[in-house]
Amino acid sequence: MALIEDAGHTAIDPDTRTPLLVLASCPVENPPEGATRLSGKLKVRIKPNTRAFEAYGTRSIAESFNCNYELNPEYRRPLERSGLMVSGVSGDGGARIIELPPPSWHLATGFLPQLSSEPGMPHPLIVAYLEAALALKKLKTKGAERPETLENRWDILYRDYPEAYEEFASVPYSKSWLDAARRITGFRGKVVADIGSGTGKSTFEVARYPKQVIGIEPEDAMRKIAMENAAELGLSDVSFLEGRAERIPLADNAVDITIAVTAASFYNKENVKSFSSEAERITRKGGHILVLESAPGWYGGELAHVILGKRRTTWTETWKDRIFEELGFKRRDFYLSSDYGTVEKAIRTYGFIFGKKAIDYLRAHGKTTIKWKARIYYKQLSP
Repeated sequence: MALIEDAGHTAIDPDTRTPLLVLASCPVENPPEGATRLSGKLKVRIKPNTRAFEAYGTRSIAESFNCNYELNPEYRRPLERSGLMVSGVSGDGGARIIELPPPSWHLATGFLPQLSSEPGMPHPLIVAYLEAALALKKLKTKGAERPETLENRWDILYRDYPEAYEEFASVPYSKSWLDAARRITGFRGKVVADIGSGTGKSTFEVARYPKQVIGIEPEDAMRKIAMENAAELGLSDVSFLEGRAERIPLADNAVDITIAVTAASFYNKENVKSFSSEAERITRKGGHILVLESAPGWYGGELAHVILGKRRTTWTETWKDRIFEELGFKRRDFYLSSDYGTVEKAIRTYGFIFGKKAIDYLRAHGKTTIKWKARIYYKQLSP
């Protein structure tokens, strides 16, 4: 996640140059002889708006520990900047519960939840894990009735519900991302690669101007819809290939412009760097690379605070901003809104993707439009 090379565990290599896991600072008082450094009950503070808090329903717990090692405090900040969440800490500030942000359900503890489980009273984290696993199994079951919502599981959306994505992507916007992109570079007469092209929405938008557009999409179901749509529209200068942002199936210097429009490929620094390297390889000198993403704090648009359960902060920079800046990209923000026409359609499209909390909000407030703040990262290659 944070690209910590040669991350080490001092139990395996006491002399490691990157001691990610180190001996615990031993905050348990009067441990029995021969016990591990973290042994017995220890109070843990739970951070609100986290998976751990959802499971426990309280901000203070006591858990049974039996371990010798913990996360090195020196690496906590770099990991948090890269997306890791420390959702539970002990009195000395030590990380005791860590997790990845939604939509995934990945959580790890420094204690043993099973020690606090009893017949008929399983540990809250075990219950939460099993509930998440059962919900995921239900979403993945082929032939099952379409669920009310995918709760932000874009991977399942792309693979199993491409038609739902197509309907969501086809909702009219007050402003096109292409208008903002054309202020950065001209598309007319150019060859363009659209990375993570999905069902072809962004590909077809840009196809009005270039000489040729090549959509790159890893999901077969999405690519199939895109090719069918291209055939119906009679677009002979548009094609679609199987591929990923980290490995683009095009020759060196094959295109004039490479775009990635909300491609869901940039979930860690390694992915961003791999994409940038590949985009530079396939883009001719003097050409442009453009990436469209939601601006920080605007996941799901104006309902980010509802979906994620926390208020939009005032910060304007994220780890993506920092890594794109390191790679030579500039950035530009703009606002737009999507109009679903009716509450029912907003629930069927937006709510289906962004979750039950979003659905409840749409119903309660009768919302048919969603405001978004978007961010374009862009770079021109040296001639």
